[in-house]
Amino acid sequence: MPLLSRHAKAGYKKMKIFKDLEKVSIHRPVATIGIFDGVHKAHQAIIERLERTSEKLAGESTVVTLWPHPRIVLYKEDDEIQLLNTLEEKIFRLEEAGVQNLVIIPFNTLFADTSFSDFVEEILVKRLNIVHLVVGYNHHFGKNREGNYYKLDQLSARLGFGLSQQAPVVIEDKKVSSSAIRHYLKEGEVNMANRFLGYHYQVGGKVVTGNRKGRELGFPTANIAVENEYKLIPGDGVYAVIAHIGDRKIEGMMNIGCRPTLMEDCRQSLIEVHLFDWDDDLYDMEIRIDFIERIRDERKFGSISELKAQITQDKVLIKKILTSIK
Repeated sequence: MPLLSRHAKAGYKKMKIFKDLEKVSIHRPVATIGIFDGVHKAHQAIIERLERTSEKLAGESTVVTLWPHPRIVLYKEDDEIQLLNTLEEKIFRLEEAGVQNLVIIPFNTLFADTSFSDFVEEILVKRLNIVHLVVGYNHHFGKNREGNYYKLDQLSARLGFGLSQQAPVVIEDKKVSSSAIRHYLKEGEVNMANRFLGYHYQVGGKVVTGNRKGRELGFPTANIAVENEYKLIPGDGVYAVIAHIGDRKIEGMMNIGCRPTLMEDCRQSLIEVHLFDWDDDLYDMEIRIDFIERIRDERKFGSISELKAQITQDKVLIKKILTSIK
């Protein structure tokens, strides 16, 4: 589903995206480099510093990132790889943050052998011609993650570009990081994940045919096939959500899990959403879901009537939660 930046809506200049290093053309790039999975609060602090520095140096803010995520390329057999952003979502979030230029470097096993110093000298300096580099407080990159701020400082002096380091962002005595956000999401703690992100965590996909059990209960649901196999799905449970279908926003409740009251055999969690004010057919439509709050665990009830009673209570609670954030 196409995403539209609020900057684009407000008439801001659209972010330029370069996927070929030979075609990059940027005026005095003030750059940062990283995976930027999540474009969370700590990433946003780096970007804010990037923008301030760009304005001061009469340059253009530039994010240099890698895609696919290096872990996907280097650890293909690892079925635990889970990402906060698809590439489209990452692009959307970076544009939302006001980045002027995005350079996407295709990551492969050959590129993985590039040393830290070669990357800086050959790509950042000779190809991109950066005037300044902004990095995070614990930034490491290059082969075997050998590059660090101390080594960058030495290179910047030799190669003639400026260098600055952004301090960590701390919320409730915890440093904001992609790994911390993944942990919160897996535990279903979307409130904390959203605080670290600075926006509501979102999952998108296509509505597919289900077994219509929800309709039989009086709560018809749309089953969602997530668009990207590496996208992290929050932990099982019942959530207050807001769905985006085209230009419409619809409140709803989502269940992630195996529906143990209705199904004896649980092989894979289902992702299904009941929308409060939607009567039209949703099959094959693209839908995006904002996770607002998790209200309870998924559990097995003693009867269908008990399940229906609980879902009715869930709906009342979720409506209150969603009303409170308006």
